[in-house]
Amino acid sequence: MEENNQDGNKLLNYLKRNVSRANLIGMIAGAVGGILYYYNVSCKSGSCGLTGNPFLMTSWGTAVGYLAGDFFNKKKK
Repeated sequence: MEENNQDGNKLLNYLKRNVSRANLIGMIAGAVGGILYYYNVSCKSGSCGLTGNPFLMTSWGTAVGYLAGDFFNKKKK
């Protein structure tokens, strides 16, 4: 049990060091947007490769949200 907690702490520390707030907010918004897109717009027959699967739509929404959040990061000098 102790080992699992250390792995979780490593992941949390990695995310704190490498993912900015803007990226995190973008990822959350993108994931929510992907789910909303799936339930409101996507093809329901399942024959569409990307929009027919809620997990893929959430993943793509998260990736696009990360990239969109990158626009709001301050550049380091």
